[in-house]
Order: sequence, then C-alpha cells, then structure tokens
Amino acid sequence: MKIFLRALCRLLLGAVLVLPAAAFSAEDVISPLPGVWGNVQPLVLNVPDGSELYYSLTGSDPLLSGFAYDGPVIIEQKGDVRVKIAAVSKDGRRSDVTVSYTVRDVPLAGASPDAIAFVRTISENPLRRYVSGTLFSIPPEFSFSLYDDAGRFVPGTALSLSEKNTWERYVPLTVRSAAGTGSWHFVMHVVAADAEALRRRSVPFAIQNWTTLVLGSRKYSYQLDDGDWMDGETELTLERFSEHTLRWKVSGSPESASVFSYRLPPMPQLRCTGSGDGCAVFSLQPAVRDYSSVPFLLARPAGSQSLDGVAEGQFRQLVADTFAGDELEGVMRAGVYYDGVYQGTLEAPFSLDRRPPAPPVIMSSTRNAFLHSQVSVSISAEQHADIYVAVSEPLEFEIESEERNRASFDAVQTGQFVLYDGKDLLFSSVSDHATFYKIHAYAVDAAGNRSYETEYRVVVDELNFYLRPSASASSEIPDGSYNRPFTSFAQAVEAINASSDMRLHVSGNIPVGGAYTIRSSCTILGSHDTLLFAEGEGLRIEGSQVEIRNCVLDKASSRADDTKLLTVSGSTLTLRNCDVKGQFRQNGMLVEASSSKLYLDNAAFAVQAPSYACAVSVRNTDCSVSQGGVSAAARTAVVFCVSGGKFSLRNSTLAVTCRTGRCLELVRAEASLSDNSFAARPLYAGAAGKPSVLPVWKDADTVVREERGNTTDGF
Repeated sequence: MKIFLRALCRLLLGAVLVLPAAAFSAEDVISPLPGVWGNVQPLVLNVPDGSELYYSLTGSDPLLSGFAYDGPVIIEQKGDVRVKIAAVSKDGRRSDVTVSYTVRDVPLAGASPDAIAFVRTISENPLRRYVSGTLFSIPPEFSFSLYDDAGRFVPGTALSLSEKNTWERYVPLTVRSAAGTGSWHFVMHVVAADAEALRRRSVPFAIQNWTTLVLGSRKYSYQLDDGDWMDGETELTLERFSEHTLRWKVSGSPESASVFSYRLPPMPQLRCTGSGDGCAVFSLQPAVRDYSSVPFLLARPAGSQSLDGVAEGQFRQLVADTFAGDELEGVMRAGVYYDGVYQGTLEAPFSLDRRPPAPPVIMSSTRNAFLHSQVSVSISAEQHADIYVAVSEPLEFEIESEERNRASFDAVQTGQFVLYDGKDLLFSSVSDHATFYKIHAYAVDAAGNRSYETEYRVVVDELNFYLRPSASASSEIPDGSYNRPFTSFAQAVEAINASSDMRLHVSGNIPVGGAYTIRSSCTILGSHDTLLFAEGEGLRIEGSQVEIRNCVLDKASSRADDTKLLTVSGSTLTLRNCDVKGQFRQNGMLVEASSSKLYLDNAAFAVQAPSYACAVSVRNTDCSVSQGGVSAAARTAVVFCVSGGKFSLRNSTLAVTCRTGRCLELVRAEASLSDNSFAARPLYAGAAGKPSVLPVWKDADTVVREERGNTTDGF
C-alpha cells in the first residue's frame, strides 16, 4: 500500500506539473536481457535522476503489487521468467518495460575444471564486484562480449582495468561456450581500488551549480566581498569568473564578535587528457592562480542516481578506464568540492578505445587451401590500421594421412612479425614435393589496440595431383588435390594436358574409360595400382615425356580391330617397376613406338593373342631394357621388334610361346645384348610342319656392338 500511495502521489503531481523529464526505457535495463541463459539473472536498472522504479515477477502491475527498486538484486527464479518494470519520473510520467527470458541449466560434460568453476561462480552470484586493478579471467573455452554486443564475441581472456580507475559502473557481459552449447549473462560492478572518504565542511550556506549562493540561516549575517551585511535565507546569483569572499557572523553580535570567511574560487575547467596506458585522466585547471594549497577535489555529483559515474569518495583527479574489447564515447560529469564545500558540476567529453580492430582479412588468388600453381596472397584491414605479418619457412612434405599432415602443420612456427608493405605475397613449391606455408597477421589501430591474429594455411603443390576413383562424392569440384582428388582418368588427362609437367598419384583399380592422348610431360605413380583398359581403350603419347612407376596396365579386348595398348610418337616413355599385360581377340601389341625414346626398367610384359602377338615394337627409336621379364604368346609371336634406332637389353628374360616367332627381331638397328635369358615354348600343329622359333633374328644391316653372357632355352 505504501508503494501504491507513493507512486499515486507522483502520478497525480504529474497531472498538475508538466515538466520535461527523461523517460525510462529498455536501454536503461542493464540486466536481465531476453534470451536463454544458463544462470539466474541480476536485476540492474539505470534510474533516471528523480525517478522511482518498481518491478514485479508475477506479471502483475508493479505499482499495485510489486517491489520498489532500491538497487541491484538477484532474481532467483529459473525456467521462464517475466519481469515487469514501471518507472515514475519526477514529473509524474509513467513508463513501462517488460523483459522475458529463460533460465535453463547447461550440461558441462567434458569441460575443464576452470570452465566448470567459472560457470559455478557466475551462477551462484551473477552480480560480480570487480575491484579496479585486479584480474577477472574468462576461460578460453568461452567467448564473450561486453555490453551484449552480439557482433563482437572474442575468445576468453583475463580482463583488467587500471588500478587508478575511479569510474564506477555496471558492465554486462554475455559468455557462450565455444561449442555453442550454452550462454550465460552476468553483470560486473566496477569499483575503485582505493578512495579517500568524502569530507564535507559544515558551513551555514550552500552553493548550487556554481552560480547560486544560498544563505541558509537567519542565525547569521552575511557579507559578500566588500558589500553590505545581509540577513540569511537569501539566494544570490554570482558570476564565477573571479574570486569571491563570503563572510558570516552570528546575527546581532557585537562588532568584536568572531567573523568567519570562505573563499569562493573562480570556476575551473575540467580537462581530459590521455595517459600512456590508454586511460582518460580528468583534472581541474584553476582559472586564475594556483589553488594547490587548498586543492579542488572531485566526487560524484550531488544527488546523482546514475549507475555510471565517479566512484564513492573524493579524488584529486579522476581516471576512466574500460576493458579490452570495449569502445566508449561519453561525458564525465563530476561534482567539484573546494575547501570541503560543494561547488557544482563540471563536464568533459572523453573517449576510450580499447576495442581491437577486426582481424585482418587474408585473401588468396584461389579459395582452395591446396593449390597447383603459385599463389598470391593479399592482406587487408580496417582503414588507418597497420598490418603486421609473419610467414613460416616453407615446409616440404610427402602427403600422408590428413591427421598426420595436420599435426605437422600445427607445429610450424611463423617467426617474427614485420610491418606489411601492402604488396602481394607469392608462394610456390620449392621442389617436386608439396610445400606448406603458414601465415599469421594482426592489425594495430591508431589507438594502439592489437587485433586477434588471423591464420592462413596453404599447400602449394605445383607438381603433384591425385586420382582416386573410390573417393567419396563431394559437392566440391575435384581439382586433383589430395583432399579433392580426380575420380576419373579423363579428369586427370585433361589436367595433364593443361600443365607443362605434373606427377599423377593413382590409387586403386582405375577404369581408363576411353582412348586418350597425353601431350604434356607427366609422371604417373602408383603402388601396384591398376589402369584398366577395356575394349577400344588405349593411351597415345605424343610430343612429351611420360614416366609410369609401380603401376599395372591391364588390357582385355574381344574386338578384332582393337590391337594396341600404348602408342608412343615423338616422345619419351619410361616404364619402371610396372606390369603391362594384354589379351587380344585376334592380333595384339602392348607398346608401339616411333621416333621416340623408350626406357623399360624392372618391367614385366605379357601379351596373348590367337594369331599375332608382339610385346614391344619400335621404329627409329632408342630403346633400353634392363631387368625386365617380357613374354608373348600367339601362333606368331615376337617379344621385341626393332626397326632402326639403338637397342639395349640387359639382365632380362624374354620368352615366346608360338609356332613361328622370335624373342628379338632386329632390322637396321644398333644393338647391345648382355646377361639375358631367351626362352621358347614351341607350339606343334600336326602336319603343319616343325615350328620356327629363334632367340634373336637380325638382318645384314644390323650391328651388334656387344653380345655376352646370354643364354637360350627351348629353341
């Protein structure tokens, strides 16, 4: 009933006196805020000067059955909570604000002990008292924002203010888990670390806002400067650009009675200057002369109800500071005391900038983190911010599992930061291996605030591509990188022909899927992986250098016109540790080369056909074979057919299964044969006559430069 009557009187008064007043609004609600929170909420309201506030938690009218708001309190309710707030201004106007929110416990399974302790602390008391100069730590498992700035969540860190800070205020913070499982909201009450108690001098007068002098008692007579003595209960208007002296004595006292005096100084100016640590420092500058013997003192303005302002006590100077991540512009309103007597208020604008600039944006010439060509990187930041960049040394590596590569990448250090000059950074492979680079960058604004670091990782592999038909389907277009491999041989051939040189790593059984021509140099690498050539499929190599290692090339065809697997023209082909085999419908040849170079190292060839089979046929080609095992099986079979060029055969085994055939046929060639085995398994065909099989046949124009250590069997 007392609340109702007091509020009713205010409302009735407002019907008679219509005076301007600041209305209470949602912006004056520091806490609680709408949302779902993992902790109970404090009720913290900014009370406009001269207003009275009331609140209820039951949905009822706060003026009828609520509570008078006398300061911050904790609302212990959980679940869905609705707070109704009514404000009655000093001119009797009513304003209403309603805040609805939900409190729901958040599970912290797997959280660190520090994170659990932090949540317990702000849950037990969401109104935290913070003493300037101390540390308030938010664990790194959380991100937070000040003043509920949803766009400015930053990683958890240790917050602190200067121990000289004298600006008392209530700072709302929103904290959320990095995993996004919950959010917590609480308020920090910032207080000064130390303050001298406010001492007021007892005098029979008062000064209101500098220029109004209230002579408060008829018990005394007063004299201002050299004027006449006057009675009390009088108001005088003063100019405060010069010094005044006020004297008083007991009314009716003899001339010999004691006379008291007080010197009224000229009104000083409140100046704001910066400090080396980024704080705003407020001090008074006397208007005429030095008043250090009886100094001015600064305090909270008389009668102020604002949550933000000068801390309790008195100070020679005021210091305002804010937490890292915050940026404020405002007006410091301070009460001024001189010689223990309140003079009025002075104001000075100020700004505090401890908000770091946005982290730099690192832009590359491609959106992928795995590149097949030189990459250029540019870095940008907010206007007028300097950028500092650190780049790691290139790390060469072999592509392994993603987990192992990630672990090695994480360990790479970027070294010292240097001022970024605005030019693009260029990154290339330093060898035939993949090369990893890590880039860190941060920005520094004009206020000296440093942003959080931005990291960019890139793998530049100008040579290596990957083909894995079994790779899972992805929305991203295959680019041949390790994480986005080609899934068809056609994609790989297109990339080969578009580059000047590349290494193609193949995995699994790979259907070739067509007849293709390779026109650029490349190396195809496998681990006993198979290229499967079906009917009508083959590979032609023109004007390029191609090497195939550790692969199986398997050809099977039932078409009579499908007779070749590899065709080489004006190129160099190297087959190392490969198995090349083919089964043909009528006639078949594994390799046909002209005007080329052919190197077969530790390679196995096997060809079968009913009528004619040839493993390798070369014309005007230099061919070198070492440690090979080559066989051909047909009615007519030739392992190597050499016409023109140079031919070298070492430490190899050649075998034919045929009725008519040769292991080696040399026409107008220059040959070198050493330490080889020639074997034959003749086919007999009844009355058709005796088979004709030779280990080596050569014409008169062939020159054999070396022939030693060779053996024959079955001829």
